[in-house]
Amino acid sequence: MDIRQDAPHRALQSGPRRGQTHRHLASFLPSKKKHQDPPTIHRQPRRPCEDLPPREPFPPPRGRLAPHLPLDLGQPRPGKMSHNSEILPPGLGPGHVLSIVQHNCLGSWDVFLSLFNSFASAKHPPSIVCLQDPPVWRNRLPLYLGFTFFALVLANRRPRVAFYVFKAIIDMATVTTTFTCRADLATLDISAQSLFGTKAEKFRIVNCYSVWGTTHTERTISPTLALRFVSFPTLVVGDFNIHHPSADPLRRHDSSELKASFPYFSRAAEDGYSLLNTPGVHTRFPLNGNSRPAVLDLSFASTALMLFFQEWVTDLLFTGCDHVPITIRMAHPITSAPPPAPNWVRTDWPSLEPQLKTSKVVPPPELPTRYAFENWFDSHLTTLITLLKTCTPLRRPSIRAKPWWSPLLTIFRKEFHTSSRKARASNDPQDRAVAKPSKQGYFKSIKAAKAQNWKSFLADTT
Repeated sequence: MDIRQDAPHRALQSGPRRGQTHRHLASFLPSKKKHQDPPTIHRQPRRPCEDLPPREPFPPPRGRLAPHLPLDLGQPRPGKMSHNSEILPPGLGPGHVLSIVQHNCLGSWDVFLSLFNSFASAKHPPSIVCLQDPPVWRNRLPLYLGFTFFALVLANRRPRVAFYVFKAIIDMATVTTTFTCRADLATLDISAQSLFGTKAEKFRIVNCYSVWGTTHTERTISPTLALRFVSFPTLVVGDFNIHHPSADPLRRHDSSELKASFPYFSRAAEDGYSLLNTPGVHTRFPLNGNSRPAVLDLSFASTALMLFFQEWVTDLLFTGCDHVPITIRMAHPITSAPPPAPNWVRTDWPSLEPQLKTSKVVPPPELPTRYAFENWFDSHLTTLITLLKTCTPLRRPSIRAKPWWSPLLTIFRKEFHTSSRKARASNDPQDRAVAKPSKQGYFKSIKAAKAQNWKSFLADTT
C-alpha cells in the first residue's frame, strides 16, 4: 500500500498536527506538479528593551482606576461594591464595630483597586484605610467613592503614607491630620465627645512606613517618632521592616535583626503599647520565592485602646501584592449620632430683633460675691439662649444631608417626579412634553444651588 495514499486517512483520525490544519491535507496526495520548497520568511530581529525610549507612567483612564484591569471589573454589579457604587454607612451604637485596614500597595494602582473592591465581601466594611506606599500619578492619589483621602502631596516628593476615611466618620466627628516635613509618617485624629462611651475626646491613628537606613540595623523612622506616650486611645500601624520574636516566634533571628527590632519593642513596652499581631501569622509572602515569609506589618495599641480592641485578622482577599491586607476591629468610638443642634444660619432675625429690644437686663448687684455674679450671669445667658432658640430651626446631622439643599428644590423635585410618573404611565406625547421642561428646570436649579453654595463657602473662608 502506498504510504502517501494512506497518510490523509491517518491525519483525519488523529486530528491536525501542531501548526497544521485539514486544508493542508492535499499536500499528502500525489501530484503531477513538481515539488516546490516553501517560501522562506525573513524575520527582523527584535529590538532589545534597552534601546526603547523610556515611557512616562501610563495615566489611569477615565471611569476606572486601574489601567490594566478588564473593563467589566469597573462596572457595578448586584451585591458587589466597586469604585462607582454606593457604600452603606457603618452602624452606630453599642455593639457596632469599627474596622481599620492597613496595607502596603507598593505604588500599584491595580493593588489599590483590588483592595477596595475586596471590601464588598468583608463582614464589616472598613471605615478607615491606612495605606503605605500608595499609588501616585502626577502628584495625585486615586479617588474612591464614599472615601476622602488625606495625604501630604508635595511637588518634589511623593507621599509614602495616606489615609482614606469614610465620609460618615467625617460627618459625625472632627477629623484632623498632622503632617510633618516627613512623607513617611502621618497622624489622624478623630475628635468628638465621649468617644468609646468614656471621657476620651480624641482617638489617634499613626501611620508610618519605615525602610532600611544607612545600615542594616537602622530604620528611617525611629521608635521615638512612631511610638509616643499618650493618655488617650492611640493606634500605631505601618510597615516597619523589622523582625522580632514577639511577632514571628518560629523564625530564626540573627543578631542584626534583633538589634534593629529591639528598640521598637522596648519603647512600646515602656510607653504601654501592646502588639496586636497574632504571633506567627505572616504578613508578607515574597512572590519570587527567594526569601521566606515574614511579619513586617505591625500594629500597636495603647493601654487606653486595648479595652476596646476585638480582633486582628487577615481575612480580606488577595490583592496581587506580596503584603497581606490586615483588618483591625474594635468597638466603634462614636456610640451615637450627634444630637440636633441649632442652625444659626437660618435664624429668623426680623422676628427676633423686636424681642431682643424689649428684653431688659437687670444690672448686676453692687459689690457682688463670686457666687452671686455667676448666678446673675447664668440666668441672663439662659434667657438669651432660650430666646434665640425659639427663632432658630434645628439642624439634624445626617449622612445624606446636603448643605446646598433648600425648600424650593423640594418643590421642584416633587413636580419633576409627578410629571415623570404621569408621562411613563400614559405614554402620551403631551405628558412627555410637560415632563421634559420640569426635569430640565429641576437639574438646573440643583446646579445653580451648588454653585451658589460654593461661592458662599469661598467668601466665608477668604
